[in-house]
Amino acid sequence: MGDLVKERLADSQPQSSRIPICSRERAAEQRDLARKRGCVGTPSGPWDTLVEPEEPAGAHGRQLIGRRLVLDDDCHRPELLGKREGQVVDCVVDDAVEVDGPTGARDAFHLITIPASATLPAPTSALHHDRLMLDRPSLDDQTIVACLRDGYGLPIERLEFVPLGNDSAAWTYHATTPNAGTLFVKVRREPRPAGILIPRFLRDLGLTEVVAAHQTRDGEPWLEIGPWSVLVYPFVDAPNAMRAGMEVDGWRRLGAFAARLHATTLPDDLAALVPREDFRPRANELANRVARQVDAHPHGAASHDELSERLVGAWMTHRAEIDRLLGRSEALAQRIRDHAANAPLPTMLCHADLHVGNVLVSPNGSISVVDWDEVTLAPPERDLMFVRGSAIAGRVSDREATAFESGYGSSEANPLLVAWYRVDWAIQDLADFARRVILDPELGTATRAAALALFDSTFEPGGEVETAVIADELVPAED
Repeated sequence: MGDLVKERLADSQPQSSRIPICSRERAAEQRDLARKRGCVGTPSGPWDTLVEPEEPAGAHGRQLIGRRLVLDDDCHRPELLGKREGQVVDCVVDDAVEVDGPTGARDAFHLITIPASATLPAPTSALHHDRLMLDRPSLDDQTIVACLRDGYGLPIERLEFVPLGNDSAAWTYHATTPNAGTLFVKVRREPRPAGILIPRFLRDLGLTEVVAAHQTRDGEPWLEIGPWSVLVYPFVDAPNAMRAGMEVDGWRRLGAFAARLHATTLPDDLAALVPREDFRPRANELANRVARQVDAHPHGAASHDELSERLVGAWMTHRAEIDRLLGRSEALAQRIRDHAANAPLPTMLCHADLHVGNVLVSPNGSISVVDWDEVTLAPPERDLMFVRGSAIAGRVSDREATAFESGYGSSEANPLLVAWYRVDWAIQDLADFARRVILDPELGTATRAAALALFDSTFEPGGEVETAVIADELVPAED
């Protein structure tokens, strides 16, 4: 732990090994909620956000330093010190509570839970899917190392599995080499050619913010091992903006980057590889599959484990909201298709996943844009939906949105398109999180528990569902 952190810890008040000191009433509410769910744990157990503060900080504790939340040394992320409230660090679940700061002011913080021995994270919410796929692929490390050596000419000294992102068909690693330093390695079950070739084209075109994959030693864009594809990327030693925040100038830079991206014309051979927006709901059928499973195995069914039971209960609690989203998704999509049949919509190259979780921020303020797997030819709202009014990967303030629009050169966005994209995104997330809990028996407990926490988070005040509903309510009535 850094000296600055130690110095401030020494001056701080004794804290709980579970949560920072907060009001006794709030702590009691947390404790009672935990007991109702049967999940009050021991100091080393997995339920360590839901116990009343009464002990000094322990191995998995968190500390309130000044008016900032910082993980202790065991969590290996003391650099959260001095960052803004509500950030997720290396974790998959968190809980928002009110904390009394040293000046007497009460602030909301996200309490982060990552005990190394936990098998079931606390039943609390998560901000976003920064680290959700916690299970390793069936492709063993030795095979990956051999692939990197033979296909890329890289002698690997160390390969470390780093569970990042929300793609259930992709797994990520840090690979250490004696000469090239650290590299970022992605293993995919099925390659997405556009997501590999388009970033390389953009990088060569001068969009230096783009992080593109290296070619193999034979000049191929990726390497195949049976059904697997292996890609090697430069390692960008910078946190994403979801974790570290981003200054106003960073938002302006991101807007300027989006403008250049949207103005890019692809050669015909590359354009043919890029999916085109068709305004068809992407996950409604998956949501209906989950609903059928919930109906077939109601709350309290003997076949449920604890996580399935909690998912069924949560789905039933939010059933009316989910059904409303499904109905609005279909109605908005039909309205857009009808409009496009008479007046075609502008189509341009979109990243299609341009939230702050995919923007890396260097100490000098420069940005790098990663994860191009969803690249799409679509109206600009496909990317703009992540800006003003968005809660995806964390809320975007009006000040941040204004800075983005300044760099982008426009504040205009079609409210109908923004609404449909947000409704569709919310359905994709809640349906996929539910799938991982109740429909995918191959996933491990930690991954399923993280998915359950994220399912809950979509329904939080100011979360994805609420902001999707708000966007829908802003759509003008049809003529």
